[in-house]
Amino acid sequence: DIAFAYTRAANLYFIGLFFNNFLPSSLGGDVVKIYSLSRVEKKGREGLAATFVDRFAGLFLLALFALAASTWLLATGVQTVKQDILIYIIVVFVIFILAIAFLFSRRISRLVYEVFLARFNPLGLKDKFREGHEFFHTYRHQYRLAGEVFFLSLAIQLARVAVHYFCALSIGFQISFIYFLVFVPLIAMAAVIPISFGGLGVRESTAPFLFSSVAAIAAVDPRGSLAVTTQLLASLVGIMVGLIGGVLFILTRTSAKVEISESPSVDS
Repeated sequence: DIAFAYTRAANLYFIGLFFNNFLPSSLGGDVVKIYSLSRVEKKGREGLAATFVDRFAGLFLLALFALAASTWLLATGVQTVKQDILIYIIVVFVIFILAIAFLFSRRISRLVYEVFLARFNPLGLKDKFREGHEFFHTYRHQYRLAGEVFFLSLAIQLARVAVHYFCALSIGFQISFIYFLVFVPLIAMAAVIPISFGGLGVRESTAPFLFSSVAAIAAVDPRGSLAVTTQLLASLVGIMVGLIGGVLFILTRTSAKVEISESPSVDS
């Protein structure tokens, strides 16, 4: 029930991309979007729920890519990733499944709040989380919306993986696209950890570790320099696209100041 123009949604998206490059982790832009929805539309909790579901859908699809690609490599007997990395992928995917059950099932959420957290409510935080949690239940029976979000997110995340693939090809790092479906999701999830600005450094250190886990890739790139360069190029593409959001942010702020300055004053 947040009614605003598609152009404003697109502006918020690019502005979020811009701030993702300068705020801690790769989710900093989400905070900016939530703040904007809270300040302008006066619907902070709804904005939080919508932004979270948007981000959750993207990360869930990435986890699905990694799981599906790893399963395909295992089933076809092609050179596979190390077993411990496959275990990490399975664990991450299971966590997402449990999170879906908790977020969108009233029975499971009631069990968590009323049984496991019955006596745990420091500073009233449980009540606040529970109240905000109710907004996620509005998505429970919107199957058409869920389908639209799924396929749109599918296309966007495939494009995200493709950016890394073509950046690799541009420097002669020619390996199968299937490995990017396995490793790019893990790199993206590592960048979510708030230990750097925009995930810079985290992605570049994670990439060579993951790609070198495949013997065939390690033979082509023994020092991991091609994997690091690929990730740097992909990050540069993200920064360049994010600059659109920087321009939109400046224009938005400028237009707001003009509206304030041109508004007629009221004598007291």
